[in-house]
Amino acid sequence: MKPSALALALLLATVNASGAQQWGSSPGPGEVRLGPVAENEYYGIFIACSTQDGAVRLSLDGRTGPYESGSRLNVTLSVDGQPFPLAMVVTASEVGPAYSFDTVVEPGAFEPILLALAKGKTARIETPRDAYAVALSGSGKAIAEFRKSCPSL
Repeated sequence: MKPSALALALLLATVNASGAQQWGSSPGPGEVRLGPVAENEYYGIFIACSTQDGAVRLSLDGRTGPYESGSRLNVTLSVDGQPFPLAMVVTASEVGPAYSFDTVVEPGAFEPILLALAKGKTARIETPRDAYAVALSGSGKAIAEFRKSCPSL
């Protein structure tokens, strides 16, 4: 891919990420879920909290690989320029060539990230091979709803 084509592809991905999604919180089997939703799918950032024990799982999308499933990598989630470095585990997608980066976070350690997501305008995810932005419009309301069902937050 030529540099100009790559720049256009990244720009279109950012536009899609910031314009075609809305933050939401919804119940799932044994958990409550949070993140931006586009076309009935969570996009970019996915947070789940066990309704039984309050364990919080954070997943971030990765678009370009290849990565070795199960490997540990550093990923940065930034909110309005404030970086939150995260040690995450690679999980291969069940459909297509995408990957997710997953971690279980301690609720106390997750609080600054959750507050930033609730108040911020834009999140940026930087994986070892790509980066993308996710709009945070509506995240504050969705996070408030999420907190009501997550016993550890």
